[in-house]
Amino acid sequence: YAHHSGDSIQTTGYVAYHGPTRGKMSVLLDGSCRPGSSRRGGDEGGSTCEVCKPGFYCTGGSAAALPCEAGTYATEAGAVQCTACPASRTTMESASSSLCDCVC
Repeated sequence: YAHHSGDSIQTTGYVAYHGPTRGKMSVLLDGSCRPGSSRRGGDEGGSTCEVCKPGFYCTGGSAAALPCEAGTYATEAGAVQCTACPASRTTMESASSSLCDCVC
């Protein structure tokens, strides 16, 4: 089932935006965001989710994107978890977005 209204299409379960809304989607019918996205600006009452940025992860349903902890990184947007640095390496700070951030 789909219903077109303005710049969005209502489908079963969620609203999918099209056009100049790259990286944004509405919340699911249960009020949560899909894994890899969070409420826009951490706004729990908002109606728009956005894809998590590199260096952050979103488990879905979370009100805000969470930064990767020191020793981990996320290279791509929409991460649902962070990747651990290789053995005996760590990052200097949280929210790292590259393997190159892992140092001895």
